[in-house]
Amino acid sequence: MARRTPGRKVVSIPSAELKPYDRYGPVQEKMYWQPLNYDFESGAGNYILRLEPGAKSTPHTHTDIEQILVLDGSLKEDDGQVFGPGDHITYFPGSTHSSSTDDGCLLVAQVVKHYEFTEPCDEEAGTK
Repeated sequence: MARRTPGRKVVSIPSAELKPYDRYGPVQEKMYWQPLNYDFESGAGNYILRLEPGAKSTPHTHTDIEQILVLDGSLKEDDGQVFGPGDHITYFPGSTHSSSTDDGCLLVAQVVKHYEFTEPCDEEAGTK
């Protein structure tokens, strides 16, 4: 739930209303998000992202910096590294990856602009 007062917006992450993750068009299975301060045109801003068990992101290349703070659960990278609560990850321009989770994950992401996909999103499943 978000509360607004002049000059401030507060989002309670535990009670935030998450919607299907459609940041790139097709909904990605088992992924839900809530933009915090996010510009849909540029792709810049912050958002909460919940990945249900078995979720996997579409492989992509970062055109700028992205930062992730894992709040709950675990996030697994395609190189096998696993991150948990309190881990802060920075992806630098040119880095390519895909993330998944076996047990579910809640994170906050900060992105500077849209990604370039290394594989197209599957229109039906939202991923490839």
